[in-house]
Amino acid sequence: MVYPYYPSTRVESLRPLSYLLDVVRPPTGRGSTLEVHSTPFGCEVFLNAVTRGSICGVVGKKPSLLLTDAATALGSEGGPVFTEGPTKELIGTVVCAVSWCRGEWVGLTLVAPLISVLAAKLRVAPQPPRPLHKHPLHDVLGEIDACCVLVRCGHAWGAGVYLGGGYVVTCAHVVTQYQTHKLSVYCRGVSETAIVRYKTPDKKAYDLALLFTNPERLSHMKPAVLSTVPAEKGESVLAAGFPYYNEFDLTNLIPTITSGHVNTVSPSMIQTSCCVQSGFSGGPIFRLTSPQHRVEVLGIIAINVTSDGGACFPYVNMAVPVTVFSDALTNYILDKDETKLAMIENNKEMIQSQWRLMPYRSKI
Repeated sequence: MVYPYYPSTRVESLRPLSYLLDVVRPPTGRGSTLEVHSTPFGCEVFLNAVTRGSICGVVGKKPSLLLTDAATALGSEGGPVFTEGPTKELIGTVVCAVSWCRGEWVGLTLVAPLISVLAAKLRVAPQPPRPLHKHPLHDVLGEIDACCVLVRCGHAWGAGVYLGGGYVVTCAHVVTQYQTHKLSVYCRGVSETAIVRYKTPDKKAYDLALLFTNPERLSHMKPAVLSTVPAEKGESVLAAGFPYYNEFDLTNLIPTITSGHVNTVSPSMIQTSCCVQSGFSGGPIFRLTSPQHRVEVLGIIAINVTSDGGACFPYVNMAVPVTVFSDALTNYILDKDETKLAMIENNKEMIQSQWRLMPYRSKI
């Protein structure tokens, strides 16, 4: 029997993918904005819902995965992801809207860059990520990376803000076990042991700690600028931390950056809508100034709202305003008078109850 010969069968089967490869564009990179179109919960009432956010992190060199703070829900998987703006170029698809990692729900959405997926399937070289163009974050990513450090103490980890002279401010609960476990800071390929100069009592406001390490090892870092103007309700802010990292490869360690705004503010607390996970504790809340496009620290991230059942709400979080501690830390760094650090502690019951979120208990 003679079988018919179809030389183009395989090519034809892949041609739709090659057509799609011509349509999609490589993502722009960390800090750029995007748009997710999806149908949450698979319900026609929410058909083609649109959410916007920024690319918080990029995994892999090709890249292989994007993290975004564009809020999505179950049923959003497979939804197209576009660049924001009039052109709306297709760059990816949602692969995971809701996930569980290290004992908590992940607030970030995972997006697969279609250019990398299709290039791997068709065995062609993918186009490299495009540089950012005319986006405010482009000018400040370097400043953010230069003042944020990863802090690790035993099994606990969080973020910290470099103040200069070898000093780093972070959260007290990140370094609770510093007396029995090694305390280290990591930044831009450098790892160095640190010591605790000051720490507020456990489970007390304001949950802050001052660390010291060899300043010569941090000479490549840039001290953060602490704001002298209090946060304003409604203003746009950024959060930086280290929720996900490869502990076996810290050479290219950079913080994950999420965007949001100030929901409420008081002299003793800033509450924002930035997506915050474990690993953000001790990290900064930034104000993006204009027209210089620079960043200054408004507060230090301390906690997320958690219900009695243990559910964590990554888009509801609290930070300690820099106005609470900036003078005390600055004066101590100048004259090393430890008595001035005690000014950070506040034993007023109203402040303590506020940071215990009393009587604000979730009913969910």
